[in-house]
Amino acid sequence: MMQILDATIIDKIIRDLNFSDLENENISDKELQTYLKYIHLFKFIETTSNEINIEFTMEDLLYSQYYWFIKYKNRYFELYERDEGLEQEAFKMLEDIDLQMQTGIDWSIIESIDKNELDL
Repeated sequence: MMQILDATIIDKIIRDLNFSDLENENISDKELQTYLKYIHLFKFIETTSNEINIEFTMEDLLYSQYYWFIKYKNRYFELYERDEGLEQEAFKMLEDIDLQMQTGIDWSIIESIDKNELDL
């Protein structure tokens, strides 16, 4: 069964991999900073998945990456203003998920994420 990785699990992965993200250090909002670090972690895992041992499925990782990106996007909009670039990135992420998932996207999961109905 698919699992969206919560902050506790992601923080453990960050510690286990000794992952650091210098790009997000210039962001003053701690919540936005955390979300961006999580997004970068998922991109790191995606590019190094053959070299590291992660106990989660590709489905877990892809939906989790989308979940934390939407959290980032919504927080960004709350702090600043709507950004079409972030909206386009969300659509691009869905296209990428669809290409990587053998069974295609489960739109009910995406809808729950988009409506902020998942409580992690």
